[in-house]
Formats: sequence, structure tokens, C-alpha cells
Amino acid sequence: MRKDVESLKKKFMVNCDLCDARKISEEGLAAYEQIVINADMLVEDERSREILHRLPVTLNVDNTLELEEGVQVVTINGHHEITGDMESDKKIVLIVNGSLVIEADTQKYLENVVGIYVNGKVRYPKSMTPWMGKLSVNGSVSCIPDGCIVLKPEFEADRYFHLRAREGARYYAERKVLLTDPETDIQALAEKKVHFVTRNAVILEKLVAQAVALFDEETDIAVVPEGFAYIKDDARLDETLLRRYGGRLFIGGDLQLDENSDACLQQVEKLIIQGKVQLLKRQEEAFLALDAKYRKLELCKGKCLKNKVSVTVDRALLSGAQEGICIANCADVCVKDDVEPEEILAKLEIKNCASVSCNPAQRSAVELVSENVANITENDGGENEKRFPVRNFMGTMADTKVVNADCYIL
Repeated sequence: MRKDVESLKKKFMVNCDLCDARKISEEGLAAYEQIVINADMLVEDERSREILHRLPVTLNVDNTLELEEGVQVVTINGHHEITGDMESDKKIVLIVNGSLVIEADTQKYLENVVGIYVNGKVRYPKSMTPWMGKLSVNGSVSCIPDGCIVLKPEFEADRYFHLRAREGARYYAERKVLLTDPETDIQALAEKKVHFVTRNAVILEKLVAQAVALFDEETDIAVVPEGFAYIKDDARLDETLLRRYGGRLFIGGDLQLDENSDACLQQVEKLIIQGKVQLLKRQEEAFLALDAKYRKLELCKGKCLKNKVSVTVDRALLSGAQEGICIANCADVCVKDDVEPEEILAKLEIKNCASVSCNPAQRSAVELVSENVANITENDGGENEKRFPVRNFMGTMADTKVVNADCYIL
């Protein structure tokens, strides 16, 4: 009975990360009126490519890779390491959805690697750079100096680090090293001949004279002046912050001021901000009077909603914010139909968001208040069809055979 039902299917859809078409059978697929392949990567050879061209196939793929029949495709989800004791007697393509660490002296294994495709992060030593022509990365790449012990990307040395540090060790931190604990024993680290390799360092003024010798000349060093409290991450200027740290602040991230920060500005003595400052227009004059050091100043409307997956903007939200709303660094913003275009212009700001949906009457207003927004879509009916046209056309039809898999061999 099952075989009879399958024989009635007229359409065929494959949803997968990797689709290997090298063993494709034209006879097996010729009965379908329409074939849709949705994949991150399609693997083909000359023969399979010709067959795909003859068949009624729609390809929605990010990458196409042409390989000979004997080349093995290895897919790994998660963390993977290529080490010096690994061997392969077959030609392979390695696909990693996650993080990949390539160790030194892995040339023997890489000789049989045709290509490496990574969706995520890759780390490799500088000595392996000549072999990285095989590498394709959708994500970040870190090239580590040889002989280094890898630390966290942003490493903060505590007062006990000198006890754990290895004699003569070179330590690598991709972004930053923090020597901001006044009890850090710099002399003990120097006696152990410890060296830090990093792009940036933040050092307390009382430690800097001894500590600079622990870094390369290329390291950009920021000094926290005596009497300043160091705050590593982003901060909001409020009473809690001032009670804990006082009025002389060195902030390693961004500083945000909101509608409750006005009185706090009067209590601040000195400010150094390594990131940007976000504040209300009415606070600008008082803030500039502080003669603070900062990277960038951003003026925004009253309440700020940031770093959220989704935000819904309706009339109730806007009416409750007298000075307006600023939405920043959010993935998806939906403006409801009860919000008038005039309200959008008067009370809404949208910055650095991936997608904003609204109705056609609101669109021009949304465009005017948006900055660095990747996509603005209209949501008046048929929203799913606009976002997923193939899925809505085929996925719910009774005459369609659908395959969902990580890896599928045609």
C-alpha cells in the first residue's frame, strides 16, 4: 500500500544541509513533474550535472562543489580537531558545522583533504598558513602564533595567575588581555618570563611600568588611571553603578543612559569609555560638559530595547513612552497595524536590526526611522508566501514527497 501511495507522488522536495548528487539515477527521478532541492551544499560531478540539467529540478543551494566519485564527503556537527596523529588514505572533503581547530604539523593529513568548509569558527597556527588555501569559512578565522598557549579571547589575569603560569610560556588572547586586578603579581610573571601575544591590553596605571615588558610592541595598551574603577563590560548609568564603583569610571564596553540617568550625570566626576555612548538628546549638553573620552556618541529616543530576538511595536508600547522608543540590535521587529505612521515618525527609532515587518501604509515611515536595517517587509496577508515561496507551494501538497535530512544522497 505504501509503495502505491509513493508512486502517486508527482513532486519531490529535499531539504538538507548536504546533498550528494554524484550517484543520481535519472530513471529513478524521471517520473516526478517537479523536483526541488534546498541545501547548503550540493556535491556533483560532470555526469550528475548533466542529469540534473535534463530533469525538472529547481536548485536552492548556497554552494556547489564538483568532486570525483571517489572523494569522500565527511560532515561533522559541533567541535572538531585536526591533530598531528590523524591519517587518511582517501581523498576527503570536510564540512564542519561548528568550530574547527587545526593543530601544527598536520600536513600529512591535509595532503588528502580536497577542501574544508566551515560554518562557524576556525583556529590554526601560523605555520599552517600555506595549507589554508583549501579552507572556506562562513564565520571567523583566527591565526595563532606558533608555540602559544591559547587563552580566552578576552583574558583577565587574576591575583593567582602567576602561580599557574608556566615558565617561559607565550600566551595568546585573540582580542584583549586585562591586567586590572591591583593584586596581580607582575614581578612574578616577569621572573617566569611570561609573555602575552594579543591585539589589545588594559592595564592599571600602578602596574603599567612593570607590565609593558610582558607584551609585544604591536599591542595597543590602554591605561586605567589611578583612582578610576574599571568595568569590563557594557554599563548603564544609574544609581546602582555609582554606588558600587563611584564617580570615576573606566568602561571597557559601551555606556547607555536612559530617562533615569539625568540625576546620575551630576554625580559623575570623570568618564573614559572604550566603546560608544548612547544617550537622550536632552542629556547631550550635560554629558559633553563632563569632557568624557569615548569612541562614538549616539543620540536616541527615550526608552531603548536592545539585543532581543523579536520585538513587537504596538500603540500601547508607544503611548507608554513619552520620549519615544529606540530599538537596537534586534533580529526581528514587527510593527502592528494599530500604530499610525505619524506615531512611527514621532516616537520610534530602529537601528542595526535584521528585519522589520509592517503594513504598506507604514512602510515609508518605517524606512525614515530605520538605520542599518537589512530587510523591511510588508505583512499584509501572504507573508509566508513572500518569505517561503517554494515551501508554501510544495510543502503542504498531498502529491509531494518530502525528505528532510542532514545529508541526503540522490
